[in-house]
Amino acid sequence: KYEPGEITKLCDSAIAKAKTGITELKALTNAEKKSFKRNLLSYDHLLADLSDETGALTFMGYVSENEALREEGSSCEEKLGLFYPELLADKKLYEELVRKIKEAG
Repeated sequence: KYEPGEITKLCDSAIAKAKTGITELKALTNAEKKSFKRNLLSYDHLLADLSDETGALTFMGYVSENEALREEGSSCEEKLGLFYPELLADKKLYEELVRKIKEAG
């Protein structure tokens, strides 16, 4: 059971964690970037963690009997709806992942 404000806090924290992870992934040194498996798994884990951490939060937007919690859940879903396209449109990240895929053959 969530307390008022908790869904927003958890959602914002999960998105901030994902943004930090993306920044760290893009900041890897050339030596670190040579590991295709590490880069792709890091990206995959980042997205999976974000989904795991926010799934129940957004679900509350549909099922909570508390109107304030429903609003927080819906707001979280809206924030994710803005974040995912931003993430998928990240040209530097995309180019790095494509380069690694090509190098892996």
